[in-house]
Amino acid sequence: MRPRFRQFLLLLLSLTVLSSCDVERRRVSVGGSDEIVVWTDDANWETYGSLLEDLWHRTVRTPREEQVFSVRRVELESWGGLFNRYRNQVLCAPLDSGTQAGSMVRQYISEDAQQRIRSRREGIFFVREDIWAVDQLFIIITAPTGVELVDYLESNRSELWDLLEARYDERVGRLLFRQGEEFDIEEQLHRDYDFLVRVPWDYRLDDSRGDESFVRMINYVPERLFFAYWVPVDSLQDRGLAWIRRIESLGHLMEAGTDPEPEELVRLSQEAMNFRDRITRQYYDRDRLNRDYTTVSINDFKGRWALRLRGLWQNDEKVVGGAVVSYCFVDPATRRLWWLDGALFAPEMTRKEIYVRRLDMLLRTFMTGDEAERYQADPRGAAREDR
Repeated sequence: MRPRFRQFLLLLLSLTVLSSCDVERRRVSVGGSDEIVVWTDDANWETYGSLLEDLWHRTVRTPREEQVFSVRRVELESWGGLFNRYRNQVLCAPLDSGTQAGSMVRQYISEDAQQRIRSRREGIFFVREDIWAVDQLFIIITAPTGVELVDYLESNRSELWDLLEARYDERVGRLLFRQGEEFDIEEQLHRDYDFLVRVPWDYRLDDSRGDESFVRMINYVPERLFFAYWVPVDSLQDRGLAWIRRIESLGHLMEAGTDPEPEELVRLSQEAMNFRDRITRQYYDRDRLNRDYTTVSINDFKGRWALRLRGLWQNDEKVVGGAVVSYCFVDPATRRLWWLDGALFAPEMTRKEIYVRRLDMLLRTFMTGDEAERYQADPRGAAREDR
């Protein structure tokens, strides 16, 4: 988000008039974190419904094709009922629309904020949390006119997607450790391998696969495999891994507003996928990545530029496969290249995306150096903050 726009958003939040009673605030939100309720009337749904559905329509391979979010239209006549307690809610209409949805938008935005929207002639969204229930997100998307609202929805797809997905990840991350945490395994990882990830209660360390540069954990229901593999940075050149350094270079370019050249990203992707195949050929009975359904992007991974891989793995000899998510980066604290990997094998499961997301959130708890030391000093205290 542009700095000027962010300032306006914060100001708009401070001017918003959304109220609820204390009793309602204590209610538990309902619906899945992957469900989005859109409040609308016929006129506005006819104009903006397809844009909103398309905005949050994104599929992933697990290996079957699954939609990440589902969008559910709810008539405004239902306002005040059970649907007010849904976790993700959206109200979308032009500010000056004569429809019922437009009237609702004006009801929840102060007069001063409305004037600012009109004077800027731009679309905007703003967010309130926990209005009618705990752990709830209420988003209003508006613009002075219908033309400007259409332009805003089409131009800010990534930002609006990221908003909902970030909240989805946050909820999954909190629930991951709700039933408990394996502090002894975390301590062992830190002591023996100089890193740690937070370990949910149902994961076990696979000692039969560990060595001086590889460690694995497993969860059997459904089968989820975590591994960490590392290489000292001083040996990257000798091992043919100098390409790893380009990840950080491309990350800095992105930070400056320059997209990587597509050809460069393709080359980097191929080298990264070949690298994982070499790891799994040694430790995972010749598993390999399916190039047709695996994508690679460059992401900020807890302050480090990382290559993020998301796709499918397969084993041609055993005729099995599943979904996978990985991060590859250089960590200054340990002076190592790290490959963190989460793979799923769950042929009996109909919906697998949520398990891949849980694996992703587990990988993102990775810690080394001072961060790991602070966590190890009081892991149970840190875990209590998630509850």
